[in-house]
Amino acid sequence: MDVSRYLHILELQPARQPICEFCGNEIAEYTGTGACGFCEMFPSAAASEMHAATPDSIKQINSISDERWEEAEKLIEKLSAESASPGMQYALSQFYFRRSNQLYYGIDYNLHGYMKENSDKREASWVLLGKAKGLMYKTIKLCNDQIAKSSTQEALYTRFTAEMSLQRHRDAKATLDLLAGIKSNDEVSLYSNMVYYSTLGSKKIATKFMESTISSQPNTFYYLARHLAKYGNTRGAGTVLGKFMERSRMPKAYHLLQKIKAVEGASEIS
Repeated sequence: MDVSRYLHILELQPARQPICEFCGNEIAEYTGTGACGFCEMFPSAAASEMHAATPDSIKQINSISDERWEEAEKLIEKLSAESASPGMQYALSQFYFRRSNQLYYGIDYNLHGYMKENSDKREASWVLLGKAKGLMYKTIKLCNDQIAKSSTQEALYTRFTAEMSLQRHRDAKATLDLLAGIKSNDEVSLYSNMVYYSTLGSKKIATKFMESTISSQPNTFYYLARHLAKYGNTRGAGTVLGKFMERSRMPKAYHLLQKIKAVEGASEIS
């Protein structure tokens, strides 16, 4: 696989920067409507009945989530309790996931003694991961409630995204099949297929679907990096991911980058 060709695509494509109304992060778009580089929601869904939060609230969480996490968490809990939006619940889960990663990969094994600080970080990380998964299951529940009334593309896509994040792949495939029957936003359909088949398909199938979105969906580069790492090309994966993360704050990308560094570190030791 020619990694340099993909990097050339990433560097040359012009990007616009609208704001995602679900998580408040900027979205790098190439053509059409791009999926958010943080929560993977499509901004077109923000105009639907699924959207229920104010951009100001989300911007506040974004601005304080790293340095003042306890305050940010209170806002997340408040928004989650008030919102009936599946997309919002999923976006909020990603703040928990990001903070969980920050704590877990902030563990320092060079500390002396019992290393209570590391123990506390590990425990807090697992608690936050549990909260993230809890919001993903809430996302699915709210989506199911909406789908029972009307199978909209927004509800199906959001349920699919949560199912993939929870590794409920059989359920995700059933949702993907339902998505195929709805003719609405072709970008959503193409992106969903890319996510599924780049994760679970063969090399040939995965490459085919990544090629279909590489010029329109910047998040494809995350899935490309994961695909490369899966088949042993950790150096190529790290290069692609590094360039992608210059434009994206996706929590899954940070998680993957740390795993790649760990594998490469282990290789150097051996």
